[in-house]
Amino acid sequence: MSDNRKEKKKPIARRVQREIAVQLLFEMKAQSEERVSFIEEYFGIREMDPKDHGYTVALIETYLQHRERIEEIIRENVHGWRVERVGKIEISIIRIATVEMLYFEDVPAAVSINEAVEITKRFADEIAYRFVNKVLRNIYEAIKK
Repeated sequence: MSDNRKEKKKPIARRVQREIAVQLLFEMKAQSEERVSFIEEYFGIREMDPKDHGYTVALIETYLQHRERIEEIIRENVHGWRVERVGKIEISIIRIATVEMLYFEDVPAAVSINEAVEITKRFADEIAYRFVNKVLRNIYEAIKK
């Protein structure tokens, strides 16, 4: 007996969507492309359906919409560093986590920070996560005030 019902797609985990957002933002910055249409191009090249990645798209669109405020908050909280000196992947991770802390009220700041640390451990060198953690904690403290 065959079952002709359509199999439901399992939603893509938020961590995976955060990782994709970091990669997408990294690529946007590398190519100096800060336009919303780049999102569709990115997914098209990778043969991914943006409809399956709503959280990724929301993170990137929110970053693009509020980029100036996000960059200012990051600049103010990388104590002792210039943003230009921060590694490209690390700054992309910090940007995405900052977007979540500022604009995604359903995500606790502790979750945003923890996810950013875990993503950093995956994509950056082995001590970079400490830097990312410190900067995000500084940002969180600044936001609370």
